[in-house]
Parts: sequence; structure tokens; C-alpha cells
Amino acid sequence: MLGLSGGLDSATMATLIATSEVDIPLRLYWLPYHTSEPENFEDAKMLAAHLECELQIIDIADVVDAARKIWLVNDNVRVGNLAARARMMALFDASAEHGGVVVGTSNLSEVCLGYGTLHGDMACAFNPLGRLFKTELRQVGPELGIPEKFLKKVPTADLWKGQTDELELGFSYEDADKVLYLYVRVGLNRKQIAEEVGDRALVDKVLDRTEKYKFKSQIAPVGPSPV
Repeated sequence: MLGLSGGLDSATMATLIATSEVDIPLRLYWLPYHTSEPENFEDAKMLAAHLECELQIIDIADVVDAARKIWLVNDNVRVGNLAARARMMALFDASAEHGGVVVGTSNLSEVCLGYGTLHGDMACAFNPLGRLFKTELRQVGPELGIPEKFLKKVPTADLWKGQTDELELGFSYEDADKVLYLYVRVGLNRKQIAEEVGDRALVDKVLDRTEKYKFKSQIAPVGPSPV
């Protein structure tokens, strides 16, 4: 079970499954809310057709709007979190109906930066992309035959009008990945990374966020045993 957003991450994951040598039945879903851009729907349909898969539509608007009305939710971040969790509710319900598993699409950049919603887009049964940075997905895309449009799209969770990942984060994925690569893969400290990158302010901004949201990528702590 895989939700298509019209973006690169879900396009990559869908392509990996659809072109796998192992015969894995794949169900693709478009999960729109009022703010979903029509262009992203067209791109999701284009990818599904490219992979010769059916794209099923589950509209989450009534569920999100009901929650907004009951809980008086109006600000963008809270509405976005409701939408992300409603989408995952729909996918997990589909997995129960069809006996499948939900595939995640969060890349390593998002995981490190905590750029995702707990029990929303970060929820899944397994996440094969979770060890690849965003910039690495852009390098892998051409090898997989992913349509070029997806490689050039501005990353967005499509949670409200005009929302983009990099606008929210305050830096580009290219810049973040330079820091995260040296931090995660090479194991350098802040001072060493700043010397390599040449921008201490950027390093602090990226790593401060990484440390702040580290809890999102960890198993929830369990209290001490009462025995």
C-alpha cells in the first residue's frame, strides 16, 4: 500500500516496487485534501500509468474537516498534521482490507531533520528509502527511469497553499545534505563540519534541528521496570 503525492520520494518507492524482479502486488493511492494541487494529481496519475498500475482515490477531506470542526483547528501546521495522519489512517485501513503492508517514503534527510508527522507520513510497516538522502534520490532517479519532471519538482508535502519543504526548513536539501552527510556518514563534529562546509550558521541551523527532532526517529522510551 503506497500513497502517491506526485513528488519524487513516493515516485521512487513506487518505481522500485513496480520494477522489482520479485512479483509484489502494488496498490497506489491518491489521498487528496482541499489544498491538494491538481498538478500533483496529474503527476501521480502519470506515474501510475507509466508503471502500469491503477491509482485509487481516497478523499480525506471529510475526515479532516470533521476533526477541525470538533477541535477548532485552523492554523496550517495543525491542519497539515491532521491531513498527514488521516492519509495514513486511510492507507492502514486499506492494508487491513486487502491484507497488505504500508510502505513508507521518508528519505534520510527528512528523518534526520524530523521533517515529518509522527503517526502520519512517518508511519509505515517498512521504509526502504530511509537510508538515502534527498540528493541521493535525485541521483538514483534517472537510473530507475523516473520521469524527469519528478527530479526537478519543488519538494512539498502539499499540506497548504504555497507550502514547500525548503521554505519551511529555511535551507535547501542540497545544503542540508552537505552537513548531514558529514555528520551521519563521516561522523564529524560541528566544528569539523563547519570547516569543511565553510558556513557555521548553516551547520548550526541544520544540526540544531536534527538534535531537536531526534526523538521522531527513535523508539518511544519505556519507563523503568516496577520490579
